[in-house]
Amino acid sequence: MKKRALTLVGAVLVLSGLAVALITNHYETTVMGQANLGIAVLVPKEGRPEWEAKQRLRTEIEWLFWVGLALTAGGVALQTAGALREQ
Repeated sequence: MKKRALTLVGAVLVLSGLAVALITNHYETTVMGQANLGIAVLVPKEGRPEWEAKQRLRTEIEWLFWVGLALTAGGVALQTAGALREQ
């Protein structure tokens, strides 16, 4: 690939990874609710639909976090390769 193409694709991946990080942060805030404020909250009992929904969302959040991290790392690697490549 050309130097400019590597840098451009890397920049798109980095920006995508950052966007995923912002989305993940929003979902984490949604799941945790007032617990982030230091307020003790009652949680639904295990096995209830509310509990299952929160667990499923937390699993998705963790998966999205790793996807965002991989996108960002790949973008940084491509940009570095593009910067080191000669014309």
